[in-house]
Amino acid sequence: MFDDNFYICVIVAAVLLMVIYGRPNKTSDYIIEYDNEQFKYFEKLYFVDRQIEKNYKIETKIINNDANGSIEDITSRLNNCERFIPNIVSIYNIKLNPKSFININKYAGTNKIMLIKINNQDIAYTNIQLLVNNNYECDNNICGNYAYLYSLDKSKSIVNIYPIFNNSDKIANLTIYIIKKPFWYL
Repeated sequence: MFDDNFYICVIVAAVLLMVIYGRPNKTSDYIIEYDNEQFKYFEKLYFVDRQIEKNYKIETKIINNDANGSIEDITSRLNNCERFIPNIVSIYNIKLNPKSFININKYAGTNKIMLIKINNQDIAYTNIQLLVNNNYECDNNICGNYAYLYSLDKSKSIVNIYPIFNNSDKIANLTIYIIKKPFWYL
């Protein structure tokens, strides 16, 4: 009744449908913070942190230095960090002034996530917030900007790429790891 070609076509169609529709979370576009259980390989992050602490005194090229703070690319100073963090793209050190934000989107690109590590012990991780959405709205002849800020839940948070806001009274020292999204979130 059915020949071998029919079974091959069914298998190929099933594999294609699994690749297209079979990702575990189809609402990944609406995710702000990812679950750490799905990213077990970040447990090796302390190897990279140790290299950053050892090489921190070396002068680096500061990409942006303005009223909000500074961002510097420290990827080139780290040896073999792709061994510890698969799919790593770049690492940035950010010093963010109080009550200011930095737009990390222009450094990260698309289809990437970031791991934010707060290096200050005296800043609560809830004071580091992500600018998820901002709108300019008019209501009853009153116009203004409205923003939705998302507070981080952990001192090492895995999030989508959003501008970062420092809502504390102290300078925040952050390390940002830009990583390609795993294929199941694309």
